[in-house]
Amino acid sequence: MPRITAPDVINELKINDAISGETISLFYRLPTTEERVRYGKASIRREGNKIKNEIVEARQKYGKLILTGIKDGDFVKIENGKEVSYSSNPQSPDYDSNWKELVCRYASDLVEFMALQIFEGNSRDIDIFSGGEEAGEDAEKNS
Repeated sequence: MPRITAPDVINELKINDAISGETISLFYRLPTTEERVRYGKASIRREGNKIKNEIVEARQKYGKLILTGIKDGDFVKIENGKEVSYSSNPQSPDYDSNWKELVCRYASDLVEFMALQIFEGNSRDIDIFSGGEEAGEDAEKNS
């Protein structure tokens, strides 16, 4: 499928969530070039002669920025001692206008993972085994 390069395109990232044991869907928009540059700059900070790694903070901030929704039924909150499903869809009876704050506060690991995949994924996932070689085959040659 070709990549759509237009504003307001909603994408879905399915994540195998270790905490719930379920597959959770986060909806996001593609970041702009400017946001990608700011993300890279926010990932590290120079303090005198020291370089500070602030990748977690950058992932949280920019993940929240591109997060546009959640799949209905994937998240619950506790109200009056009961689990209550909430939604990011204003047309849903489970809509909660605070959905993004809830997800970013209590499921920040998922937001960080999304940011990692979207902001860093393509540059990390280059196929170094071109020509059909698998990792095991390459390892055998080098042993």
